[in-house]
Amino acid sequence: MTSTDSVMIVSEEHPGLLDKLEDLLNRQISQARKGDFRASEVLSEQSGKIVDKLSRADVPQSVEFKEKFERLAKLYRQAILIVAAQKDRLEGQLQQTGRTRRTLRAYRGGG
Repeated sequence: MTSTDSVMIVSEEHPGLLDKLEDLLNRQISQARKGDFRASEVLSEQSGKIVDKLSRADVPQSVEFKEKFERLAKLYRQAILIVAAQKDRLEGQLQQTGRTRRTLRAYRGGG
C-alpha cells in the first residue's frame, strides 16, 4: 500500500466518521436532556476521539463537508448549552439542599 493509497482510504473514511460523530452528538444531547451525565460523558469521549482523528486528517473542503461541519458545530453548541443548563439546575438544587440542611439543624438545636 502506498502513501497515496492510505490517504485515499482516510479520505473515503471521512463521511463515515462525520456521520458517526453526528450520531454521537445527537445521543449525547439526548442523554444530557435526560440528566444521564455519565452516559453523556462516555459519548463525549467517543466523539472527542473522532474529532482528534479528523483534525489530524486532511478533510476535503467541499460544500458537502462544509454543510456537515456546520451541522456538527450546531449540535456541539446545543450539547454545550444543555449541559450548562443542567449544571446550573443541579447547582441550584445543591444550594437548596444545603439551605434545607442548615434549617433542619437550626430547628433541632444543633446549629
